[in-house]
Amino acid sequence: MALFVSVFDIMTLILITDVGSDMLWRRILSDVIYLACINGLGIYFRYMNEIVIRRSFLDRRDCIMSTFREQLMSSIIPNNIIDKVKQNYIETTKYFLTNKKYIRKNPFDNSLLDEHNDVTILFADIVHYTEMTIKLNISDLFGNPQ
Repeated sequence: MALFVSVFDIMTLILITDVGSDMLWRRILSDVIYLACINGLGIYFRYMNEIVIRRSFLDRRDCIMSTFREQLMSSIIPNNIIDKVKQNYIETTKYFLTNKKYIRKNPFDNSLLDEHNDVTILFADIVHYTEMTIKLNISDLFGNPQ
């Protein structure tokens, strides 16, 4: 739009002003330089505005995603494990930033795991569970909380 207005202004200057005047070409040249500078400033400020808007959007998105990520992790993983993962990440990042190389760890020597004595884990599969959930109501399936 600004380019159209600038070209229209220069064309009007050429067509309406006295053609025989020596000052005409100087005036046209000065107007062209002036309008080019104004259009350049407009483009620069438009570009800067786009950068500010984009950064603001990305910051808001990162804030929302971090909150969402925290809530999702808290709903799946116990908080003590989340704290260990965060601490492990912070230590690894600090080590990398100071030494410019990654920590070489044994994958079976994991500091995120806790050791428990006398624990039994039972993996069970209920035959026809999906069909049973369709036929039973919720209180029969999970019990009636009282």
